[in-house]
Amino acid sequence: MSKAAAYQKKYRDKGRDPLQAVRHAGVLHSAFAMGSGSASFRIKRKKGFALIEILIAASILSIILISVFTGVSSSIYAMAGSKNYTKAMMIAKSKMNEFILKKMREPDVNKEPVEGYTEFLLTRETKRFEHTFTGPIPTNITEITVSWKERERDKTYKIFYIYAQK
Repeated sequence: MSKAAAYQKKYRDKGRDPLQAVRHAGVLHSAFAMGSGSASFRIKRKKGFALIEILIAASILSIILISVFTGVSSSIYAMAGSKNYTKAMMIAKSKMNEFILKKMREPDVNKEPVEGYTEFLLTRETKRFEHTFTGPIPTNITEITVSWKERERDKTYKIFYIYAQK
């Protein structure tokens, strides 16, 4: 007696549906389900993934990959931006030190390219310092501005130096 037949007999004796016994046994009795008296059985097996499961997995994977790609590209832009900002800061401090070493007597400069850094422009302006509360006092302020283009946007870095007039 086969496994399915044993389950069918057990379930008939208890007054239950014999097809339920076959399903309970984990066996599909195709002939019984179709109404014939054949005793051929087939074990239910899951053979591979269904198309919908593959589509769901692919969409989840694509969402993850898009977020990783976005994060990586954003960090690359941030690193490039900080690199340019650091260059601009070094250029401004260097030009301010040169200005101080030359006794603060150089003429103003307006948007000149920086030697060795052609993508950066330098502006230096010296004027009389006026405090908002005390008014004009015998001091000058020199402002150095370094500007550059980054991703089609204008960026600037400014430093100031306040000193007594001589």
